[in-house]
Formats: sequence, structure tokens, C-alpha cells
Amino acid sequence: MSEEAIIQRTKAKGWNRLFSEAEEIILAGWVVYRRMHGKLVSGIIFSNFIQRNFGVSVEKSWISKFMARNHLSSLLVQKRSPKRARRSLPSEVDQFYTDLDAFNLEPNHIASIDVTSFWDWSPVLRTYGPKGS
Repeated sequence: MSEEAIIQRTKAKGWNRLFSEAEEIILAGWVVYRRMHGKLVSGIIFSNFIQRNFGVSVEKSWISKFMARNHLSSLLVQKRSPKRARRSLPSEVDQFYTDLDAFNLEPNHIASIDVTSFWDWSPVLRTYGPKGS
């Protein structure tokens, strides 16, 4: 039996997939891309992305199987240690104000939210990413 026939036969035996192999590569790539840029990817965020871009509603069990099939896993989000935190350089502050000026905003359109806390409250957040990262 040729190699193409073997692949075709194994696909015929398996469950019908919601997405083609190319679409699954796109979905896995989206998860890895967001992880590389430090953005969260929870099950809800991932299912909303699929719904919005592919028009398919998926269940949690499908997401779990998809993650295992594409060598992705659920990871705990780590807080940055105070030792790694640093003050902004003056050039970074100047660049921030330059970028802000480019929007031509009035002062009443700018809101500042202080997220500093003085107690040790830590929600357990998880994100998806490549195994071992």
C-alpha cells in the first residue's frame, strides 16, 4: 500500500474533524504567537477567537484535545519578581509622551488607572502555550 493510501485510510477511520490540518496549524500558531508576546490565552479567549474567525462554536473538551494534539499545555501565569522590576529610563518616558502626542488627545480624554496593591492577593491565572515553556 502506498504512503498516500495509508494516510487516506487512517483519516477515514478517525473522527470527523472540525478543522483541516492547515486550519489547526493556524489556530496553534495563534496560541503560540500570543504566548510569545506575553498575552493570555484562556479557553474562553481561544473559543471566542475560533467563533469570531471561523464561525464554529467549540466545547471545552475539544479545546483540551486540540491542545494535546498540537503539543500545547495549560501554564500558570507567573508574576514578575520585584527584583526584576525596574524604573523606566528617561528616554522611554519621552518616547511614551511622544507616542501619546501623536493621538492628538485632549487631557480630559486620558484616564490613568493605578493598579498598585498593598496586599498579597493573587488570582490563579492560566494560559495556553507550548509544552515545557
